Amino acid sequence: MNRELNKLFFGVLLYPIYLLGKIIPKSENMWIFGAWYGNRYSDNTSYLFEYVIKEKKEITAVWLSDKREIISNLRSKGFKAFHKNSILGFYYGCRAAVTFVNCGYSDVNMYAVGKSLKVQLWHGIPLKKIKYDDKINENKYHNPFYNGIKSALLFIFPFLNDLFNLIISSSKEVTLRMASAFRVDPSKIIETGYPRMDRIFAPKDEQLNLINLRQEWSEFGKIILYAPTHRKEGQGGASLFDSMDFQIFNEFLSNNNAAMFIKMHYHHELNNNYLVNKSFSNIIYLEESDVPDINNILSFVDVLITDYSGVLLDYLILDKPIIPTSFDLEDYIKTDRELYEDYSETVLGTNCNNWDQVQNRLQDIFLGNDLSISFRKEMSTRYFKYLDTDNCKRIIESVTHHLNLPL
Repeated sequence: MNRELNKLFFGVLLYPIYLLGKIIPKSENMWIFGAWYGNRYSDNTSYLFEYVIKEKKEITAVWLSDKREIISNLRSKGFKAFHKNSILGFYYGCRAAVTFVNCGYSDVNMYAVGKSLKVQLWHGIPLKKIKYDDKINENKYHNPFYNGIKSALLFIFPFLNDLFNLIISSSKEVTLRMASAFRVDPSKIIETGYPRMDRIFAPKDEQLNLINLRQEWSEFGKIILYAPTHRKEGQGGASLFDSMDFQIFNEFLSNNNAAMFIKMHYHHELNNNYLVNKSFSNIIYLEESDVPDINNILSFVDVLITDYSGVLLDYLILDKPIIPTSFDLEDYIKTDRELYEDYSETVLGTNCNNWDQVQNRLQDIFLGNDLSISFRKEMSTRYFKYLDTDNCKRIIESVTHHLNLPL
């Protein structure tokens, strides 16, 4: 209830800004971008932002953020960036004809974007249920009084309700999920592919400039990445390593000239509830500062180990071995997030339930027997209409078409 009272207070306080945003003329050549509630510079919006700056010189592209370090870093590169709730944040929010986000209105200035063309890029192909489809978290049951208060707030303050003119998708199947999750007509969803595909497919020499590539990487013949999804927004999941004997697993990797890099979801690093032993030679924990954006390292990875994370789907486009894990599947779908499809059936029963099975699967891959071939092609066909580096281009073409601008 406190959250709803906060919304009411700020809604009343900033309602005049919302009205200004509705009446101030928009500039078709001014577009704003934001990501992760204003807290990060990464993912689909950041890639599209940089594409527009490079390829659409006539557009004034502006990044809005809550973080001073992000703003300072972008300005040092010659990009326009402002605090989303500053005077200039309000100004560009009111003037921009197009708003790009990957979570919701709060990525930018939610009070100022009312009349702009709002484009939802999202932050991954949904394997886990999201938005209205997520009955455990976002759309869980509340008592009628709470629902009445919420409905009244959304009616009085429309800027609290994330409604989008366009939503990006990568295939027909993803379109159906997005239509259900956001409760929109499929006609509002465009199958252009996601900007992150352009980044994952980018030449490795370009990506080397985007990450703090550790010296150790060059010392190993095989690079393995373990990248699980978050549990309870970073508040759970401490059991993921219970079945691992770090010493034995490290020796196995060493004997095979391989290293496993562990990259947890940033929610877990922020909440500091992962204490991974960092003393092993071939098991290396990646901090957020090492790799703030996982998409920048995928092309360097030889084998991906993951679970219900969207990275499972992103990595498909590289056509490399994947080891799906399901250490806590039953508990996860009951208490954390339901999935859009049966996980074991999707990966054709190749999922591993403990680290001993993962080690055996890695040994098979090192010997040339990759079981993930059996499901990768079928999944890639379902999830990707395009396998190229023109995803940003198609999005911009669609947006300019909706604005009736020349291409």
